[in-house]
Amino acid sequence: MLGINSIKLATAVALIAVLTQVGMAQTINQRLHNQHVRIHNGYKDRQLNKYQRGALRAKDRQVRSEERYDRLTDHGKLTQRERAGLNRQLNRNSRRIYNDRHNK
Repeated sequence: MLGINSIKLATAVALIAVLTQVGMAQTINQRLHNQHVRIHNGYKDRQLNKYQRGALRAKDRQVRSEERYDRLTDHGKLTQRERAGLNRQLNRNSRRIYNDRHNK
């Protein structure tokens, strides 16, 4: 009986770990999507010119590329350090979008 309970516990822990990783990936992807929408809206509202839009999109592509590389090198997972680095880059890009849209 103890063996079955420990197997159930191990399965539950593994499932939680997988779901947590999926949830984090969605957070990064959702942030990239939100920033893409902000860039598009800024261009549509003429707060950004095509050069600013291109530069901001390039920064987001760089983050997505780095995330893809990090996941390929670690069997589809991100370490805490990698996730923190990506979030730091996304925060920086978000500030750039705000500043460019508000001419700061």
